[in-house]
Amino acid sequence: MHLQRAVALPVWTVAILLIAASAGAAAAPVPTEPVALVTELAGTGSVAQKPHDGALEQLLELWPGAVISLARGARAVVVHTPTGSVYELAGPGRFRVRASGVDALEGAKLAKRDLPPAIRSFQLKPLSTMQASIVMRGAPTLQLQGPDGGVLSGVELNYRVRGALATQSVELIETEGATRSTINGSGTAFNPASVATLQPGKQYRVLVRGTDSRGRATELSARFWLIDTAAAARLTAARPGVDATLTELIVYAMALESAGATASARAAWQQVNERR
Repeated sequence: MHLQRAVALPVWTVAILLIAASAGAAAAPVPTEPVALVTELAGTGSVAQKPHDGALEQLLELWPGAVISLARGARAVVVHTPTGSVYELAGPGRFRVRASGVDALEGAKLAKRDLPPAIRSFQLKPLSTMQASIVMRGAPTLQLQGPDGGVLSGVELNYRVRGALATQSVELIETEGATRSTINGSGTAFNPASVATLQPGKQYRVLVRGTDSRGRATELSARFWLIDTAAAARLTAARPGVDATLTELIVYAMALESAGATASARAAWQQVNERR
């Protein structure tokens, strides 16, 4: 009996280990977000990836395992966000997107370069997680025009009331401390930085009270914050020039979003929209 137990125990142990190993293999981590973005495309191509296969398009996000096929003469630029690398793909050929980069398959050709250090210092987020307004929509007839979100500096905080509003008061409110400052008593354009010392990282709210063209009491508001001073300096220095490529404009807008300068990013996305 003792001998049988001594032999049986290792057999059961091996079986349990095999089951555990099989379960572990089945539970291998699945990527939870895209790792690349198509920033430029000339010619035609397609992509095979879950959950959908289809045509290759500009601003299409790519997941690990995606296979890109380019027709003869086609060209695509792909930004790999986790590594901060840019790949230029030339057709005809097939290319595989991995968590660590992009590979050429079956003798296809690609060129790789890295983004500037100032941009690579920010971990670029997938486009689908951002609040970017790539498609511009019509504005309401009465609105407070100006930044709503994070900005690089107070220079950007130029607000204007658009539409028929008899302005009665304009206030700057520090969200956490509820500190209020009067900006002006009348007029349609103002900059909060001209009346208060703004602290990076703190959230503020601009509140405009007045009456509309029908005499109804109306409130317009926007919130903003200044991002970290060091990050703002890096992004300001890395701002693309007038001759920037579309990829450079897109990557800069993504870096602004990743740094929390969401309002500054909207202006950058507008440039992208005008160039597409």
